[in-house]
Amino acid sequence: MAARAGAEAGPAKATVQFSPADGESQIQPGRTVTVTSSSGTLSHVDVTDPAGKYLDGEFNADRTSWTSSAHLVPGQNYVVDASAANAAGTTTTSHAGFTTAPVPAADRMTITSVAPSDGAEIGVAYPLVVTFNRAVHNRKEVAEALQVDTAPHVDGAWFWIDAQTVDYRAENFWAPGTVVTLHANLAGVEGGSNLWGTQNTTSSFTVARSQVINVNLRTDRMTVVRDGKKVASYPVSGGKPGWETRDGTKVIMEKVTDKTWLSSAINAPEHYVKHSDWAMRTTDSGEFIHDAPWNARLIGSGENGSHGCVGLLPSDMHWLFNNTLVGDAVVVTGSPRPFGAIWNRIGDWNVSWSKWQTGNYDLTMT
Repeated sequence: MAARAGAEAGPAKATVQFSPADGESQIQPGRTVTVTSSSGTLSHVDVTDPAGKYLDGEFNADRTSWTSSAHLVPGQNYVVDASAANAAGTTTTSHAGFTTAPVPAADRMTITSVAPSDGAEIGVAYPLVVTFNRAVHNRKEVAEALQVDTAPHVDGAWFWIDAQTVDYRAENFWAPGTVVTLHANLAGVEGGSNLWGTQNTTSSFTVARSQVINVNLRTDRMTVVRDGKKVASYPVSGGKPGWETRDGTKVIMEKVTDKTWLSSAINAPEHYVKHSDWAMRTTDSGEFIHDAPWNARLIGSGENGSHGCVGLLPSDMHWLFNNTLVGDAVVVTGSPRPFGAIWNRIGDWNVSWSKWQTGNYDLTMT
């Protein structure tokens, strides 16, 4: 008896489809790769760049599709290898290649600086600061591409200071010993119209011991607390009326020696040229903690006479300078002048945690 037509036909052969398609070029960066199979399930998918690095991705529940979780990097040749099996277990292997379009230098979003610098050991109050070469418009998407790992783990959040600067901090100061690592996964991320990230970078810093410098301008007294214990206390003088030192929590941003102070630098009404052996910056606008021998009669007197800086006697400042790290916290109380603008660095700790968690993507809090 003759066999019925089609009785020996098996299951359909599995097929594999690629997006972007094989041979496609000038692909816009930022796209993801999708591999799908009809009449079968995907057994493996490999997407590699010219350096042999694999593109991360995930299968769907029934393994009929795979989608990359990372973005395509500009100006790269990618190779895709995929295998799928039909119901009978017969495997189909497919291969594809495509090329992404390069990004002109004028359209590249790059990180110009990361602070603290890679490998630094800093005090507990310094946030992670990332500065870009251009104004970023897709601020939420860019912040999501900036992954931060902390050991031990602590939850934190990004907050945009301005269109080119974004800071990361936890609710409270870092714990001593914390290692903070930034993975800036910006390659293929769109920062704005025709503005693209082109590379990924990693940077980390370590938090040293805890030190908080407390300045009470009601009593003109400074108290230094290290790891929860008072280690020093000194008389100080703050800003005079009209030039009051800002209240709030600040950060030691830099330490310098042999600092010359010029009245012209701050448009002071009186002319002066003064010199300090040791100075530590706490704001971009020019507040420092420094030795002020010319002001010795006012230091600790309850009468403030500076143009916003906190002055100490030289011997006291010498000790403080040698026992302070960049990143130590400075907490000023008793001044009628609030800290003010967030861009007058570094005032991150004067923003409430609830506000900080909003991200300030629209830059309404400046």
